[in-house]
Amino acid sequence: MQLDIEEKHPDAEARQDAADLVALLTPVAKAFMTDNGYTAANLGMQVFGGHGFIREWGMEQLVRDCRISQIYEGTNGIQAIDLLGRKVLMDQGQKLRKFTKQIHRFCQAQEGNTALAEFIGPLSKLLKEIGEVTMSVGMASIQNRDEACAAATDYLRLLGHLTYALAVGTHGGSGLRQTGSRRCRVLSGQDHHCALLLCQAAARSRGTQSQHQVWCQATDGTGRRAFCLLT
Repeated sequence: MQLDIEEKHPDAEARQDAADLVALLTPVAKAFMTDNGYTAANLGMQVFGGHGFIREWGMEQLVRDCRISQIYEGTNGIQAIDLLGRKVLMDQGQKLRKFTKQIHRFCQAQEGNTALAEFIGPLSKLLKEIGEVTMSVGMASIQNRDEACAAATDYLRLLGHLTYALAVGTHGGSGLRQTGSRRCRVLSGQDHHCALLLCQAAARSRGTQSQHQVWCQATDGTGRRAFCLLT
């Protein structure tokens, strides 16, 4: 949609805003998701044990297919350097601020929404963390440009968690419901993956070592996947 706005919107400012958002998030969409895909494929191979390495099961093919995705269209390390060096620091964070302002407005609009309260808290905290990290890396890179390159991959992952946490907050809200003493997030497809990323963000904000200390997976009897916060 942002590509269409960039190309066809009658307002020049709207076209520029869309172009900036596309430029900022393209490295995230490419690198963050393919890194996660490769991790998931490797975990799938691990489940099979030694059998996962042989051709009969097909897992080794999936691992190889996922691995090449981290190289296509520029390696993920280059994507990360492009994100932090060119898309964030080169314009003093102008593109990033446009994006984070959208998230800040969303968080403000949902302050009174009790169904999304536990989503909004971690999202707001991660938003603040992004600002602090960006400032810290920016100041360090003034003294030594290698600082930005060294931080680039971790920075992309941090921004990736923020981006997909926003996605589940904005698009997954319709799937929220109450189920007894467990508050379930009934999600499917892409929203299901976004929920996992938000769980990781929640775990980060609560100081836990893993999202599994905060969240567990369950099903709601319909075959759809749900994320439940145990209460």
